[in-house]
Amino acid sequence: MYQQARNGAGERVMGNSGAVRQFVDNFDQVDALLGPLYPAADGAPTGLDINVDFRANRTGEIAANQVIDWTLRVGDQNMSLRDPQHALHWEYGMPVSLTLRFAKDSPLDASADPQQRAYSTDGRTLTWQFSDPWALISFVSRQRVADAGARPGGTSQLLKFDFPLGVVNVADEALLPRQSRGQVFLRLVLSPAGKKTALAWPGSFPSRAPDWTAL
Repeated sequence: MYQQARNGAGERVMGNSGAVRQFVDNFDQVDALLGPLYPAADGAPTGLDINVDFRANRTGEIAANQVIDWTLRVGDQNMSLRDPQHALHWEYGMPVSLTLRFAKDSPLDASADPQQRAYSTDGRTLTWQFSDPWALISFVSRQRVADAGARPGGTSQLLKFDFPLGVVNVADEALLPRQSRGQVFLRLVLSPAGKKTALAWPGSFPSRAPDWTAL
């Protein structure tokens, strides 16, 4: 980014800073993502619409075939694996959660994981709960992983959820996968409320402006 400052000796050009350019680019991306929460036009719909694709990366799954129920909840709305496809709507302050449940005849169960603050389980039902005011942003930021099958422009987000695996009965230990943790995936596409235009996820969320010294 170049700017010109005029002084008594004439013009001088302030230096091009890669850090400043990256900051501005990221800030623009964050503004595009969060702009629908505070639209400029009076009476325009607010918030973000969410479309979800369950079991989005089957080749990377571990023990997902033992999970019979998948439910994404946003505020008081929900979308489950077998429901007709429809968008969920998120606005600032709405909690977001994913709940999985093992089939009743599955020999596998899940264990607690102290490393995941958002995750809880009773062994058969697994829940990732985000209740902070920016829950959707926290949900995606915490669970997002690289996506080889992503749409151009990064307008879909692949989320991974992993959990320690166990067995209901000791006699079934031979049925445990070689990996000690299960993992499942879903993919989200976010768009402004009432629109179909998919939004890209920012490269980062700037927390402070970089230093910039004029040359």
